[in-house]
Amino acid sequence: MNRTAFRETADVDRSRVDPAAPRDPRLGKRLARSIVLTFVVIAGVTGGTVALYRVFRPDAAPRVPSSPALAGNGRIAFQVSRGSEFSIAAIDPAGGNHDPMFSGEVSDRDVAWSPDGERIAFWRSSVTDEGVDWGIYVSAPDGSGLTRIRSATGPRQNPYAIEWSPDGRIGFVLLEWPEGPVSDGDRVYRLFVMNPDGSGLEEIPTESQLLHFSWSPDGSRIAYTRQDPRFGYDIYVIDSDGTNATRLTDDGRSIHPDWSADGSRIAFSSFEGSDEASRDIYVMDADGSNRRRMTTTAATEFAPEWSPDGTMIAFGRLEGGTGCSIVVVAVDGSSERMLIDRQTAGGCVGSPAWQPLP
Repeated sequence: MNRTAFRETADVDRSRVDPAAPRDPRLGKRLARSIVLTFVVIAGVTGGTVALYRVFRPDAAPRVPSSPALAGNGRIAFQVSRGSEFSIAAIDPAGGNHDPMFSGEVSDRDVAWSPDGERIAFWRSSVTDEGVDWGIYVSAPDGSGLTRIRSATGPRQNPYAIEWSPDGRIGFVLLEWPEGPVSDGDRVYRLFVMNPDGSGLEEIPTESQLLHFSWSPDGSRIAYTRQDPRFGYDIYVIDSDGTNATRLTDDGRSIHPDWSADGSRIAFSSFEGSDEASRDIYVMDADGSNRRRMTTTAATEFAPEWSPDGTMIAFGRLEGGTGCSIVVVAVDGSSERMLIDRQTAGGCVGSPAWQPLP
């Protein structure tokens, strides 16, 4: 499941909680103006930086979302951006029952579901007298049992993407940068995995800058976006221990991989021609073959998320500079429908995360 990207919500960039942090060109200048987001990329690639913080109250009270609507596919969680404020909400996959997952002045992002669909993981940022503070949290979908399981260990770092592994651990990408002026090569993205209580933290070594990532259903492999300042962004696959990197795309434009439930295919976002703001959703076999374009709009489409039963894909769509929505489409490209838009959600939406049902 790709959450990283908003899993990019109103901000496909998602990487900034510190105003002193380096600027990150993840989705291009035009896309950055369209997204007040991480999704995409949960989602992505932006040429600008937005302030991702205000003074948030970290003890905000949770609200109880509605029950799942469709058998096999649970609710779809997503990010909502209102300027510099971020929140997470959920909606039934058939539409309707749109509920904030937490209430209060908090900044919550990058939501991911546990394999059994009974818990969520996300990160929350706040501003204190000492500076920007962030933590990774776990709770039930109704907000009960809220527990902070990981905190920052340095002033110039923040989590970039969060994914729950098939074996029940939580993985996240940690973005770090040095003090002072920062260039592209100074940013470091490190992949970690830990138990859902925050114990057993381990780094998965990688040979490159790893951005958005997605585990294969059996947990043996990880698909990820690789950033190369010379060649752009492509999708690679590594073994779960970080070895045996294999390149699946070679266009320098592909981001946000998400593995299908049966492990046979990977959905991702890419574009053709010279207009990066006209991204589409693609599907390819897990070995990189049989690439197929699923959408053909002039909009920016990002952060695809397979449904747990493998029949549908949800993704974020940005169009017209200010329009943003979450769209669901059948895997053959038919039956496309908008699930929720900015007007309904009260802010720019993106980075869908689909709840698996037992």
